[in-house]
Amino acid sequence: MLRAFLRVTVRGPRPAPTPRGLIVAPNHQSWLDPVLVQAAVLPHRLTFLMTELFYDLPVAGLYFRAVGARPIREGRPSVEALRAARTALADGEALCMFPEGGITTDGALQAGRRGVARLARLSGAPVVPVGVRGAIRVFSKLQRFPRIHPVEIRLGEPVTYAGGEAREDEERFTRDLMARIEALAYGSGPSPSASIAARRLDA
Repeated sequence: MLRAFLRVTVRGPRPAPTPRGLIVAPNHQSWLDPVLVQAAVLPHRLTFLMTELFYDLPVAGLYFRAVGARPIREGRPSVEALRAARTALADGEALCMFPEGGITTDGALQAGRRGVARLARLSGAPVVPVGVRGAIRVFSKLQRFPRIHPVEIRLGEPVTYAGGEAREDEERFTRDLMARIEALAYGSGPSPSASIAARRLDA
């Protein structure tokens, strides 16, 4: 599908696995983001957390299950999902969480939620900020069918949670993470890792 419909470029160093696992945190522009981010961090196999509102859709739910999504109860955190996420990280797996909590409809970065910060605090896993560019023009939340448009995935340097258990510490980490994601996804200028040559997924 990526070769047929998209021109995808990945910039930045692929994240290295750690004994504490890995949390991949992208902005969310498109229904295709899980596939795009998964392709960008290969050979890691990603696990996803998402709201059950979309997970339980009759047709789309099959897609979400296929990409390794785990449902979170709408309106409150799922204890089961958090436990599963911590177990996956403890096993050294890579977990993808979208800090915005949903797909943007206007292209702007939404406010980040504290879920990534809390999981990073509890697990000790490093967090990799990821910027997705152009995907909203391919298959946005408001589109019925995908279109052809160049997409760029920018991988940032991992960051580790170093605060305490207070809400303010988690919020501070979240603001810093969202600033990093915004710079990767919407900032101008050179690649976030100029020493890394661009990789074409369809090469």
